Amino acid sequence: MQRGSQQRVKPLIPIKVKSPFYRIGIDIKGPLPRTKQGNRYIIVAMDYFTKWPEVKAIENIRAETVAKFIYEEIIYHHGVPQEILSDRGTSFVNQIIDKLCENYQTKHRLTSPYRP
Repeated sequence: MQRGSQQRVKPLIPIKVKSPFYRIGIDIKGPLPRTKQGNRYIIVAMDYFTKWPEVKAIENIRAETVAKFIYEEIIYHHGVPQEILSDRGTSFVNQIIDKLCENYQTKHRLTSPYRP
């Protein structure tokens, strides 16, 4: 059984990656039930080359929390990525993330709306 017309007008274009942690994808899952430590969200970053995930439970999805995760779990452990791919959520599209990317000369690419 087929639901709706899921025909693609244009072919998918593969995302090219050059080396480990050249490009990462990042997203947030939640809200989830609160843990004993007060965390309600899970932030996940995945390297496009190795598929290595970095995951952390976080209390909130403020820009400061996301920037701290990118710095401590990605940049500090794996080096500066050349590109970060995220959705257009307010956790990722803000001045703090823009400044972090500017300071480390990282391109921040956004997914198309409703087309993850």
